Formats: sequence, C-alpha cells, structure tokens
Amino acid sequence: MAIITMLVGLGVLLVFTVLGCVLEVFLARRESIWPGLALPILAGLYAVVMALSYTAAPDTPWNQVLGGVLAVFLVSGIPAFLLLMVFFAITPAVFVLVWLIRTIKRLITEAKDKTVTAIEEKIEQKKEEHYVRTGI
Repeated sequence: MAIITMLVGLGVLLVFTVLGCVLEVFLARRESIWPGLALPILAGLYAVVMALSYTAAPDTPWNQVLGGVLAVFLVSGIPAFLLLMVFFAITPAVFVLVWLIRTIKRLITEAKDKTVTAIEEKIEQKKEEHYVRTGI
C-alpha cells in the first residue's frame, strides 16, 4: 500500500512539474520579460519561506541548524532553479541584453531630459531677472 501511495505522490509531483514548465514556456515567450520571471520569483520566495520556517530542537548546535536551513533552502529551491533554466532557455540572452540596453538608455534619456529642462528653466529665470533689472 505504501508503494502505491508513493507512486501516486510521485505521479502528482511529475504532473505539476510538467504543467509548471509548460506554463513557464508560455509566459517566457511573452513580449515582456516580467511574466516569464513570475513563476521563478514565486518559487524562490517559497524556498525562502520554507528555509525560514525550519525548526529544530532547542538544544541543537548552531551548525546543525544552519546546515538544516541550507538543506531545506536548496531542496525547496529546485523548482525555482528549474523554472529559471526554462526561462533562460526560452528567452535568448540577446533578448535580455536588448532589454537591459533599452532600460539603461531610457534611464539616461530621462536624466538628460530633466537636466535640459532644469537648465532651460534657469536660463528663463535669468532672462526675467535681467529684463526686470534693465526695464526691458
């Protein structure tokens, strides 16, 4: 009976793993990068929560507690790693590089526009002060 229960559990785990990977493939092919990162981020948060919820007996040495927390984090982080591998397999590095370059370019352009606007406002202020002083 225990073998049947174990096989059913492994079958359910396999089905959820395959469905998660299929969903990750669908989300990774979207134009935006963020839908493809949603599942790996959620899986990573799950691993962190599992590691933080690790409990040990009060008289357990600190190195055993640390080893247990690390083991729980690594084992529960396997789905996050798997989903990230699917994401980076589907999303080419070129796409990520293009996204990174566009983001940096946008930030530089926004900073430049703010600087140009500030300079133009300062020039207009100086003109007005000059016109008031000279009576023009």
